[in-house]
Amino acid sequence: MKNFALSVFAALIVALIVASNSNAEPASRDKCTCDLEPGDEQDNGAWVKNAAACWSNEYHARQWCDITVESLENDPGKQEFVGNIISLSLDDRGGEAAAMLRNLFENYFERQADADNGSGKPNFLAAANDLPSLFDVNGEMISQCLANFAIWHEKPGRFEPIEGDRLHCRIGESSGWLRIGFDFDEVFVLFMVAPNE
Repeated sequence: MKNFALSVFAALIVALIVASNSNAEPASRDKCTCDLEPGDEQDNGAWVKNAAACWSNEYHARQWCDITVESLENDPGKQEFVGNIISLSLDDRGGEAAAMLRNLFENYFERQADADNGSGKPNFLAAANDLPSLFDVNGEMISQCLANFAIWHEKPGRFEPIEGDRLHCRIGESSGWLRIGFDFDEVFVLFMVAPNE
């Protein structure tokens, strides 16, 4: 009888695992992903399931990317950051929203430069020197991109991707994820953040 009970318990555990995996949310290219060879099937790349904001460094010279988690799901700091971006953008203060994003990029580049220590990674310090001019040249497009992200919170829908001087920005139509990044000589640096619920 004891063996029968253990067998039933084991079968129940397996059934629960299979059911929970079958109901798992599928990876979306809008979310915290890296896919260097996008195709119809998602069979090349990575996805951080529990991230609400992250960075991806996609290296041009090799088939490789790094993903760095900025915040996990339900992180109050991420909620506050997105809330500020939304309110500034909806109040026609897009320049202030872009300045917040610029500060986030600068801090990230500083961390990357500090962690470099001769590892063969791209020179993030040199790339960081390009950030001020990239934000200046693309200022209006960055503000529009952030405004689209804010508008999505009020009325989800499709927004055309925005391409500028080494700038790439898009909003996930169904997910609402913001993906904004810049292309540098050696690496494409992308920031991804989920909308607030």
